[in-house]
Amino acid sequence: LYNQPGIACSGSVIVVEGEKCADALINLGICATTAMNGANAPVDKTDWSPLCGKHVVIWPDQDTPGKGYADKVIKKLRTLELSSLTLLVIPEDKPEKWDAADAVAEGMDIPAFLQACTQVTIPLS
Repeated sequence: LYNQPGIACSGSVIVVEGEKCADALINLGICATTAMNGANAPVDKTDWSPLCGKHVVIWPDQDTPGKGYADKVIKKLRTLELSSLTLLVIPEDKPEKWDAADAVAEGMDIPAFLQACTQVTIPLS
């Protein structure tokens, strides 16, 4: 996982698709991570254990590969002992391929967005 030192120091982590998105959030002081290779990541070959005990939010890209990546990550993370797992629902007015880096580039107030946007709670097994 990307940004393991940051993950170790945070109770909450946002999982995004790719280092560009993770860095955009990290530069704002928000803990974020991604698996190597983004949407093409071998999710079952990634060590997700640093997320154990954390509150995890998945922020997918607004496209088919992003939704597929989020689904694979959710399936994997449900098997870990997380504090919570939620999926951020991208607002309908956002364009195709919109992601966390785009949100930061737009000057969006990310903490306010995270508080206001719809998030689906994923049951942990």
